[in-house]
Amino acid sequence: MTHNCFCHVEICVGDMQRAREFYEGVFGWSFRPFGDNYWMFNTSDGMGGAITTWNSKCRPGRGCINYVHVEEIDEALPRIKKLGGRVMQKKTEIPHIGWSALFTDPFGNPLGLFQGNLTR
Repeated sequence: MTHNCFCHVEICVGDMQRAREFYEGVFGWSFRPFGDNYWMFNTSDGMGGAITTWNSKCRPGRGCINYVHVEEIDEALPRIKKLGGRVMQKKTEIPHIGWSALFTDPFGNPLGLFQGNLTR
């Protein structure tokens, strides 16, 4: 997969079971658990995502975090800060998968960065 394109979305929900039933019923997505309170899914075009319960990084009113696949998070974060963004979560390892980080753009929109392998 090429870099600098969207690769993953996290949808934050208040009720995991209800959310799974909703997205399975509406879109036919199937889910698989990936740790506590995190269920992965794939869409028909190959874009992946997950549902997770509300937490400090996503909450009602900011219910989705879209991740951009980058070559190097360590190179992207300084550019984000220089251009008016704010780092919300520094580079964090996702064991056996890659790395992620969270930031807001100059307008307060939360986005994520992903560095690693995108095998689904």
